[in-house]
Amino acid sequence: MRNVVSYFPKGVLKDSTDLFLKKGNLTVSGVGNSSSKAMIFSDVLRASKGDFGSVLWVVSERSEVEVVKKAMKVWSDVDVFSFSKTLDEEMINFGSSTAFYRNRKMELAEFVVRLNTLRRAVFVMDFNSLNTLLPDFNDLYKAHLNVK
Repeated sequence: MRNVVSYFPKGVLKDSTDLFLKKGNLTVSGVGNSSSKAMIFSDVLRASKGDFGSVLWVVSERSEVEVVKKAMKVWSDVDVFSFSKTLDEEMINFGSSTAFYRNRKMELAEFVVRLNTLRRAVFVMDFNSLNTLLPDFNDLYKAHLNVK
């Protein structure tokens, strides 16, 4: 099921929605869980009637990334993408260190390209991954290949 927030009467979360639309940002802290935050944020997105760009949602722990992604997909109808840097300990899952580092670079490049090209999408990542050195979008664009 998707876009569950659309079944709620408009105005149920009016205070938080109005605050976001008036101030342009909203900090939700101390709410019970990620699904509650996703519900509030989905109502804000619904109230904005599609008049927003991409949103970067940073969570504290790596384990929260997929939870938030799943919650946003349930509560809203926006595209949701996630990124968590592949940890060094995960190298054992790859056939070689070359394959591991290539995969790490490809995941990061894919996330950066989506972040810079998609509009009206939510991007979820953990704080430690945010500290990853992100490649510059213009450098990626200049280095692209056209395959025909």
